[in-house]
Amino acid sequence: MGLYGFKPGQTPKLLMYELYTQTFTDTRYNGTWQKGTTDFTFSIKNVGPEDAGMYYCGQYHNSPPQ
Repeated sequence: MGLYGFKPGQTPKLLMYELYTQTFTDTRYNGTWQKGTTDFTFSIKNVGPEDAGMYYCGQYHNSPPQ
């Protein structure tokens, strides 16, 4: 499971990936996913204007696209 950020006029950015095998403690992003379900949550620490945009989560079968 991965999390992507979309900002107007920019290429989508992969923010987190392999949420069931990795933790992201050194980033502002935190996400959890219950493997085998569609339940996904994420949060952003110290939210600011630069965080405006759309966010999508997605599941993939191999390495995520960068």
